[in-house]
Amino acid sequence: MTTPLKALPDYGPRQFGDRIAFSEWQFERALRLGLIPAADRAGRWSAAVFDDVLARLDAIRAVVGSVPDVGATCAEEYLADPRRALTDRRPVA
Repeated sequence: MTTPLKALPDYGPRQFGDRIAFSEWQFERALRLGLIPAADRAGRWSAAVFDDVLARLDAIRAVVGSVPDVGATCAEEYLADPRRALTDRRPVA
C-alpha cells in the first residue's frame, strides 16, 4: 500500500515535477508552453497553482507528449539513416 504524499505549502521545480510524475524535460516544456504558469513565490509555486495544474494534468500531459526534443540535427540524422527505420521501432513525433 502506498502512503499518499502530504500536501506542501509550496513546491520547487523538482518537487512539482516529481509530484505530477513529469520528467525534467516534460516539466520544462510545460513551462515553456505556458501550461504551467511561472513560479509565484520567489522561484517556487504555491499550493493553489499546483492544485490548478493537477486539475488540468490530463490535458497538459496530452500537449506535452512523451517524446523529448531532439534538435534538428539529431532528427535529420535519425530520419536520414535507412537502416534505423528497419531496426529502431521508437515512435517519431
